[in-house]
Amino acid sequence: MLRKSGVLLGMLVLSPLGVVQAQEFAGAWMGEASIDSETTRIRVNIEEADGSYSADVDLLDIGVTGWPAIEVERSDDGFVVTIPSDSGPQQLTLGYTGDTSVQGQWTESRDMAPASLQLEHTGAIASLSETRTSLPGPAGVLGVSVMLPQHGPARAGVVFVHGSGSQPRDASRFDAQMFAEAGFATAFYDKRGVGESDGDWLQADFNDLAEDAAMVAAHLEALTGLPPERIGFVGTSQGGWISPLAVARRSGEGFVISIAGPATTPAEEGMWNAVLSLRQAGYGEAVEVQVRSILEDWNNGVRSGGDFSVFEARRAAVANEPWFEASLLMNYPTQDLSAEWFGWYQAVLDFDPVPVIRGNNAPFLSLMGDKDEEQPWDRSQQLFERLNGQGHSVEVHVYENVNHAMRQTGDGTQAPRWPSRPSDFYQRQFDFIDRALSE
Repeated sequence: MLRKSGVLLGMLVLSPLGVVQAQEFAGAWMGEASIDSETTRIRVNIEEADGSYSADVDLLDIGVTGWPAIEVERSDDGFVVTIPSDSGPQQLTLGYTGDTSVQGQWTESRDMAPASLQLEHTGAIASLSETRTSLPGPAGVLGVSVMLPQHGPARAGVVFVHGSGSQPRDASRFDAQMFAEAGFATAFYDKRGVGESDGDWLQADFNDLAEDAAMVAAHLEALTGLPPERIGFVGTSQGGWISPLAVARRSGEGFVISIAGPATTPAEEGMWNAVLSLRQAGYGEAVEVQVRSILEDWNNGVRSGGDFSVFEARRAAVANEPWFEASLLMNYPTQDLSAEWFGWYQAVLDFDPVPVIRGNNAPFLSLMGDKDEEQPWDRSQQLFERLNGQGHSVEVHVYENVNHAMRQTGDGTQAPRWPSRPSDFYQRQFDFIDRALSE
């Protein structure tokens, strides 16, 4: 069984309100924790070997899987699973309400109101095997992992494409597991120069990274026998730019799911932190337009290879404006930028994903949050909806109170107890793929 360790969460206690049969004790217990209007899915996995028990906990809307228990105690009518946390032990106190169901409360050592719990015994724990391999690529070896569904043929194949920076395959592992448990063949890999992959992502443009993703898709196709149109890409953030290019390399075959991926150029995306800061400070459109114009001169400095003189002069001219601090203009660097950085950013700065998406006409789904702090979600929404209106197979869904990491931020009055993904986050993607492949 594939499990992964991570942040330790607390103590789980099941109290005696009924009796469950031995064969129904081991396995997966699935349900929800809830408090007020907030819910998050939880799964407790219990294994038995030679009369002793072990357990771990998954929080499926948060991205937590395989948090190992340090002790499991069982009586005839209850059991205790203990998992430590930084803030002290937490207790999920549950009682049997039937042969295969329990309910109760989740309490913490901190002064917090208890959450309600309801779990059902769902049978055997999902057992997923991971196959690791190395593929020869244009930058050298590419380290790749594949997970296949536990039962039956795959519904489709999915390749997970990284966000920006030094991204290992583990960044996609949880998502790959969720898709594999739902019946999809999944592939995820180390970015160039990370983990078991050769090369250097700083010397690769979006086309280079798309070539890697397309190569992984070809590997998944050969391994599973799935036709090209049943293999697609799920790209997170920067991966939303790269995934359409990967589809183009596969003759437009397949589908794309963009998670918090921009429809704008990187040049426009790079202005978003400043624009968002101005909006949050209450400044209007006229100030925003002026700051965008100044930031375009910063982009021109990048395009020129380092001549930021116009930007620096214009920045200095507005240094005494009441909105200057909120504009974050001082955060845009003009010195000590390496030639390597210039080479990388110049190559991607003006990439426009819209013509690529239009040219592929492959089914495309965008999922974003309206509290995205990294990319201009409102502008991206507008561009994606325009493509849809022009007859292209593009869908977009914007979640309320969800940030760039696709986590719920709360309504602004109180931070969420669990920084969960939207409850339909994965199911919406599964349904999109099924719908796309049935058309």
